[in-house]
Amino acid sequence: MIQIKLPRGVWRFDPEHRLGEAGGFGAVFSGVDADGRAVAVKKLHVSAREAAHRELRIADELVGKAHKNVLTVYDAGQDADSDAYYVVMALAEGSLEEYIRKNGRVNEGEAATILLEIANGLSEVRHLVHRDMKPANVLREGGAWKIADFGIARFVEEATSSHTLSGCLSPPYAAPEQWTEERVTAATDIYALGCVAHALINGAPPFVERTREDFRRAHLEKTPPSLETDSRLRALVSTMLRKEPDTRPALTRVIAVLTDVLTNPAPAAATPGASALQKLNAAEIERQAREAAEAAAKREAKRRRVNLAQVGLGTLEAILQNLALTVQLNASETKVIVELQHLTAIIRGAKLEVNALREVVSEGPLPMSKWDVVTYATISVQQLDGEPWSHDATLWYMRLPGHDEYRWYEVSYRRNALLTEGPGGLFAITDVNDADLAAGGGMHVTEIASGPTPIDDENEPAFIDGWLHRFALAGQGKLRGF
Repeated sequence: MIQIKLPRGVWRFDPEHRLGEAGGFGAVFSGVDADGRAVAVKKLHVSAREAAHRELRIADELVGKAHKNVLTVYDAGQDADSDAYYVVMALAEGSLEEYIRKNGRVNEGEAATILLEIANGLSEVRHLVHRDMKPANVLREGGAWKIADFGIARFVEEATSSHTLSGCLSPPYAAPEQWTEERVTAATDIYALGCVAHALINGAPPFVERTREDFRRAHLEKTPPSLETDSRLRALVSTMLRKEPDTRPALTRVIAVLTDVLTNPAPAAATPGASALQKLNAAEIERQAREAAEAAAKREAKRRRVNLAQVGLGTLEAILQNLALTVQLNASETKVIVELQHLTAIIRGAKLEVNALREVVSEGPLPMSKWDVVTYATISVQQLDGEPWSHDATLWYMRLPGHDEYRWYEVSYRRNALLTEGPGGLFAITDVNDADLAAGGGMHVTEIASGPTPIDDENEPAFIDGWLHRFALAGQGKLRGF
């Protein structure tokens, strides 16, 4: 037995006698208090060095307070003789996760009873947000279902650098705002409780995915499956699983509906017409949920594209800094201005300019070329003295068909001599539809003159040198012949 000294007493636990499987925040062991009374001791995956001796505040919130549906906490904090943190709790008979695994799905009456006990537990400490509500954290003790591990998720998030997705959420039960690392509220626990409802009634949470990223996308974008149960319970759970936190029902409403389901299993008003209307209402709620999920999916796709564009523009900015530095090192009389993703370099007779767009220009692969364009820039060299001439190109940040990565590519365009008349020369285009037609393989007034040629990473030196050459030719009045 290992002895630990916490703020409210001395406890012992058996490191060889683990209770259940280790969770994301710690492992639970069989233990005893100073009088030999059986307890459960949870050792957190947090060291004093990581936590900077931060106080485990759940002790002040829960220790010594009697709750009907929240597991009793006897002590919590850092061991006086080590750098480990512990929580000492009442010894439970088992978890809801084990109960579901053993019994499978339950009938709507039992599901409503369990959900109501959990909701009552949330209500007892409504000033706290659990953050990690799931069947494994709902324990059977003293003839009731009780919530365990209140405050632990928040402590780990605040005390360590492991507040990333890898450590502080359970994928099958995590709300959309947890995946996007936004502020969690009581609505976060309501969402998780809706997932628990699915686990009880369907035998599995609403989304059963293979990878963490699949879970993330499902919670952010997919519509949960419908529940075949009492229309009131079905409608309630559907609203609990809405993507937007502010549209989920308040805890008081959840408790009221669950209480109604239990006290009025067959409402007197449930005539054939009333029953049909209840089903219609449940279907309408689910339709709204589908629309909300579709809107959320579009927002998430847009967010990913914006982030992708930011990465690309950051890469381009670094390339432009190197281009500017190379120009200055080789032509000290050149006036060079670099602002974000914009570059201007001027020397007598020549001007080199790069302009980047700071927007997302498409939402996926273009229909003909299958280019997956995220953002773009234009680059040009202008011959200022003598015969005016320029050499322009478009820089596309995109993923080409058959490739796995997004990169910057240079593409120059020219007019199709068979379809148009007018001056020749290489130019840039900024309309993705024109770019798609030019790269699509058919006849179009605009065609690709060169490219797509990668310009970043290992191709950056060649890209810079090529445009330095054009810049020099323009200064000599020889650009057209190039």
